[in-house]
Amino acid sequence: MSMNPHGGRVLEWLREGKKGIDLSASLNPLGPPEVLRRRWLDLFPTLSLYPPLDPSFVGRLLEAIYGFPQEAILPCNGATQGIYLLGRVLSGKTVVIVEPCFTEYARAFRLGGKDIRHLPVFPEPPLNPLETLRGADIVVIGNPGNPLGDTEGLALYFRAREEGLSTVFVVDEAFQEFLGEETSLVFRVFSDRNLYIVRSLTKYFALAGLRGGFVVTHPENVAHLLDHLEPWSVNTVLVRVLELFASEDLSPFRETTRRWLLEEKAFLEREF
Repeated sequence: MSMNPHGGRVLEWLREGKKGIDLSASLNPLGPPEVLRRRWLDLFPTLSLYPPLDPSFVGRLLEAIYGFPQEAILPCNGATQGIYLLGRVLSGKTVVIVEPCFTEYARAFRLGGKDIRHLPVFPEPPLNPLETLRGADIVVIGNPGNPLGDTEGLALYFRAREEGLSTVFVVDEAFQEFLGEETSLVFRVFSDRNLYIVRSLTKYFALAGLRGGFVVTHPENVAHLLDHLEPWSVNTVLVRVLELFASEDLSPFRETTRRWLLEEKAFLEREF
């Protein structure tokens, strides 16, 4: 099975002599927090060190940054590793993906031997989507949707639970920080054992090259996933970056990002 096409291939384009502005990757245009620029050279000595084997080491750093309980966090080498881990480990045969969605979910679950069905919610949501979900073992949604920023998937999750469906939900929250965590399902993982949330350090913190992400789920699910995870999944440089973030007041970075988003949103609504 060939790889899916993706944007952000700047290094390859430069090698081919191409020039231009890259609009193909959905990253925070403000770049990483300023502390990383100031302390970057301090990270050099860590290149010769192995990263921690114990995932709780990184989990505690992520708890300090996000406020999520570390026992519900499984750090990964980018959100993509978490996606493929779920594709291998989660049981069931039929996966419904609420579309549009990040393309790696379909590939990951297909490689995991599962049948993929697609449930489009654009340009119009289906009249009775729950009928499709009733035949699924696993449902994949975006919260918010990617790339539309919609909440259709979130509404489906709540409708499914209200109807008593215990289907496993895999929720992509790669862009949730841009919403200020207002619609995040993270804290529901303790009451919903069939909920897996995939998070990314790539989008909001603009760390695409360091490959950081994590899965949030019930602690017993974390233990099961860990049995199938490769060692040293999070590199040492990223660990030290997270240590910097955990010791830094990131509220100015978050506020600057929030203001930029509101200004650009107003511009788009005004001009288009």
